[in-house]
Amino acid sequence: MYERIRNLGEDREADDATLMELASLNPVAPEGSVPEERQRHLARNIGPLLELP
Repeated sequence: MYERIRNLGEDREADDATLMELASLNPVAPEGSVPEERQRHLARNIGPLLELP
């Protein structure tokens, strides 16, 4: 999950580079640091999977 850090600019390549830089930091939440309520919200069952022919 990412949080909004700024508005997108006029230069898409610069925005993409900023995202890749932030993603490269490997921002993984430490075990036990995410409240159980938020975990349930993010991993909730939203219904059956759509089966395509």
